[in-house]
Amino acid sequence: MVGRSDGAVSTAAVDEVGDARRTPGRPRSADADRAIVDATLTLLIEVGLGALSIEEVATRAGVSKATIYRRFPNKDALIVESLACMLDTSPAPTIQGDVSTRDILVRMISGMRQWYRESPNGALMPRMLGYARTNPELFGCFYDRVLAPRRENLKQVLIRGMERGEIRPDIDLDLAVTMIIAPTFFTATVAMGGRDVAPGSDPADFVDAVLRGLTASQ
Repeated sequence: MVGRSDGAVSTAAVDEVGDARRTPGRPRSADADRAIVDATLTLLIEVGLGALSIEEVATRAGVSKATIYRRFPNKDALIVESLACMLDTSPAPTIQGDVSTRDILVRMISGMRQWYRESPNGALMPRMLGYARTNPELFGCFYDRVLAPRRENLKQVLIRGMERGEIRPDIDLDLAVTMIIAPTFFTATVAMGGRDVAPGSDPADFVDAVLRGLTASQ
């Protein structure tokens, strides 16, 4: 569990968050909720899991430790719920009208890249990817609460493309999603370090390259 000497995060935290939401008492402040989540994510970026403390979260958020513990039974639950809130900053696009699969994918990939490069929460991505090796339990929570929903959004776009006859019906959907999303995060990460692995390329170029192997023949 977070807070133990080994720095692991408990997978039971997801259930504990649900319990925390049902705790009776005075009405919760939405401003305090947002401040606590923002402070937690900021500290994860700045100091990482090991150095993050409830005390510092309370200080950054401008609330008391008791306020945090009324919402979250422990640091596990606080971190898991804060990671889940990252989805709020990168919503799935609304599909309206006769929009092609290509255009939808370009819009989604452009939004992901912008979120990754410019959003404060996007800056957490490189640190979380590092936890895939050093803290797989925490990374697992991050994957399930943040990455998996984004993958599902892309999969639904491809399924829609199949129904419209734009995408081949025999493709491996999970593999296709990985082929689209992996270059997005990889190139954005490299760009943050001052390098460009595909000079002059934009999201449309990556989508078009992948779709050459996925598009139904005309």
